[in-house]
Amino acid sequence: MRRQFYLVVSFVSLVMMGSFSLPGPTSTGLFNRVALTKVWAVQPAVTISPREMDLGLLSAGKTCRGVITIRNSDTAPVNWSTTGPEGWAASDQKSLNGSLGNEVNELRIQLKLPKDELSNHNGRARKSPLPVQLILEAGSQVITLNKNIETGNHREMVRLQLNGGSVSFYFRFNLVDKNTEPLMDVDPVQVDFGVVMQGEQVSKRIKVANKGWNKLTWQAVPGGKSDQDKETSVIRGKYVSFLNEEVSGTNLYATPRFLKDRLELHGKWSEEQGYPSAPGEGSTLRYRFSGTGIYVYFRKGPDKGQLAVFLDDRFLYQQDGLAEDPERAEFLAAEGFSNGAHVLSLVNRNGPVTIEGVRVYGSGIMKLNAGNITLSPDEGVVTRQTNYVNIIIDTRQLFPGHYGDYVAFDSNGGHTDVELSLDIVQDNIPKILDVYRYVRGSDYFFTTNPQAESVTLQTRGYQKQGIAFRLFSPGIPGTTEFYRWFHPQREDHFYGYDLKSAKRSMQGYILEGTIGNIATSRLTFTRELYRWYHPSKRRYFYTVDSNGEGIQKRGYQFDGIAGYVRP
Repeated sequence: MRRQFYLVVSFVSLVMMGSFSLPGPTSTGLFNRVALTKVWAVQPAVTISPREMDLGLLSAGKTCRGVITIRNSDTAPVNWSTTGPEGWAASDQKSLNGSLGNEVNELRIQLKLPKDELSNHNGRARKSPLPVQLILEAGSQVITLNKNIETGNHREMVRLQLNGGSVSFYFRFNLVDKNTEPLMDVDPVQVDFGVVMQGEQVSKRIKVANKGWNKLTWQAVPGGKSDQDKETSVIRGKYVSFLNEEVSGTNLYATPRFLKDRLELHGKWSEEQGYPSAPGEGSTLRYRFSGTGIYVYFRKGPDKGQLAVFLDDRFLYQQDGLAEDPERAEFLAAEGFSNGAHVLSLVNRNGPVTIEGVRVYGSGIMKLNAGNITLSPDEGVVTRQTNYVNIIIDTRQLFPGHYGDYVAFDSNGGHTDVELSLDIVQDNIPKILDVYRYVRGSDYFFTTNPQAESVTLQTRGYQKQGIAFRLFSPGIPGTTEFYRWFHPQREDHFYGYDLKSAKRSMQGYILEGTIGNIATSRLTFTRELYRWYHPSKRRYFYTVDSNGEGIQKRGYQFDGIAGYVRP
């Protein structure tokens, strides 16, 4: 930049001193205005992330995917366009284009090798070019390009033309003819250990298989990606898996224990290989998180439906899950919002959906040390069988917090990086108490110990409605006792951390004791517990739903915030 500034100043000096002649009597002023405008034209402040990505192995019938984000940090809008990498022939639309204001554009990349383009001749085919299809998508625009490529590792450049310049990014892939060569398949490629107590040792098992022809020799190295992936080796956000291995094969999904306070399901949900799957329409998955952005990992296929995406109960858009073949996909649900507590809601429409997990941005991710990761075994040879690798993480000498890392698998049949994710917590973490709601007429009874109060519940005829919210155990900083009062004549319960929190007379109410601790101000992962009141019936209702679960239609009025609870 300094060199460019020096050249411009020197050139202007030459013109002003008359050392540089210009044709025509009036051309000097005109040239200064036009030429200097071009010289001083500002390069658009456009950034691309990532600048280089590895799409992995490409073989017959497989689709490789990646997403490039394009940002404009300037106030002036920038137009961009691309025709794809050089040497690729377009089969339909010739270019993609877009306009960047303050929003972010996404450029989606797909690489395909059609199933019927096989070079198999009883496993003895010679290496020959294979027809690869490249699909670039931006919004509703799509361009499809084709190229015959030899098997092996490839690196392609895509240039974006901008008003005033250009920027480029690269993508890499390894083209393999699995009918003549080995092909490593690692499953899963993302492993979430969940919440781990500080000092514990935890393990997960993954599979290494050979989907190719000849013998596969592999080895694994903990603690990072390969050297060629230095730019993308940074952990980008916290990956959270919804996998519950305990229910796999039962056709009934249950929320994993470590997600009880964050993952909430409504409607009919079953399981697909341990992941939440909604076979019908209108089922809702709600995930509570704190961050500035969130991705969703889900499954596409010929029978899959759509996902309506909501953030904090505001509809954003609808994501299509339809694809020719079953595949794992991801999409950016939302980003760029304030770093705080949010709720992502996904509602399935027009067919079944399966959701694998999310990636949350905005929270600090610490890297594991290679010494904390043990692989058993860390190498092997595969022909037609499957190798199983145990990934063991020792959390001793690690501070509490969010952690992530990679395990690099290298072989003569490709390279795969397995992402690791876990949360380490102290053994004195706050105990969260489930609060169950029971109802009889218009009286709502909350308790954290229904077994101890079973006589009252049965003799008075209360009906169980499930977990309404969660309170804290005693002694947690920022919390205080949450009491329950009962009015025998009105048959109504009131809840609060003192009688002064009521806006009207509490005469006739009898203290029944505390049901747990409630936060008096917003703590991490808490939300408001709203209180509603019916003026004529003089009854109270409590819920974490800001809309009161529709109870205002029955004459209830908003009466304030009773405190802050865990959802």
